[in-house]
Formats: sequence, C-alpha cells, structure tokens
Amino acid sequence: SQMVRSIRLYASPDSCVTDLISLRETLDTACALLVKEAEEHGVTLQRPTDMPHAWVQVDALQLTLVLQNVLRNAIQAMAHSPQRQLTMTWTSQGSIGVLRFVDTGPGFPADTEKFVMMPFAGDRSPGWGVGLSVARHILAAADGKLWFHNLPHGGACVELHLPFADEPSPVQLDP
Repeated sequence: SQMVRSIRLYASPDSCVTDLISLRETLDTACALLVKEAEEHGVTLQRPTDMPHAWVQVDALQLTLVLQNVLRNAIQAMAHSPQRQLTMTWTSQGSIGVLRFVDTGPGFPADTEKFVMMPFAGDRSPGWGVGLSVARHILAAADGKLWFHNLPHGGACVELHLPFADEPSPVQLDP
C-alpha cells in the first residue's frame, strides 16, 4: 500500500512536469518499446494509420508508462488465444482524443471493476496488480479518463480519453 501511495504521489499533478506532446509520437514510442515482446508472443500490433499528432498536456514519461502498461496487459492476456491481434484506433470526440486498444484475448474477469482501485489485486506474475489503478490516476491528473470493458464477440477494449491542448506554435527564426 505504501508503494502505491508513493507512486500516486509521484504521479500527482503537483509533482509532475507536463509538456505539450504528440499522442501519436508517444504511442509510437510505447509500441516500439514492446514490439519485440509482441513478436515473441505471436501478437500482431495494428496501429492507427490516420492518427494526427493530437497534442496533449501531460508528463511524457508517465503517459508512455500508461501506454506500455495497456499494451503489455493486452499482449499477456492473449497468451492462450488462437488469434492474437491488438488493434489500436483513434477518434476525436470534440475536444477529447480517444485512443482504443482492442484485443482478441479472453476479456476482463467479471469483477475487474471493483478491483481496479485496489492495489495488489492482480493475479499475474510478475505484475503487482497496480497497473490499471496507477494508469487511471495518471490520466486523471491530466484531466483524462481510462475506461475498459469486454466486447460482445470476445476480447477486451481499453479506452484512454485525453483532452486536446493547443498545437504548438511554429518557431519563427529571425533573419
């Protein structure tokens, strides 16, 4: 519990330095860090091809860790699935960017929601069961949200909702 409190303190709005970052570039970075693991597990990663930069104001490292956690959870969840595909899609809902991760695994256990905010509730090794809780906390610090649900045809869907920030102004050089 103390470890989770420390992680949450680290991820609090007062302690993190936010930057204007491209959600697309951050997703690309997270995917690049896990592409080998996906290949080793026979998982195909399908990223959005039409995703704009989608500028967001958030701690870049923390968002990368959230994306890695979501990706890794999906990769591990599909370990025994005959089809192993993780499809990422992008949509814009007004001033909110929505990044969806849909896998072909077994889906979430029926009682997952009640355990999300409880540390050490995971049943997979070597994880500690803090991923969704900390991810939700990090996104909340950036005025974002994390949603997850099972799909009717099987598999799971995780959605990250983050508000857009203004695009950076182009740098003008003096002649």
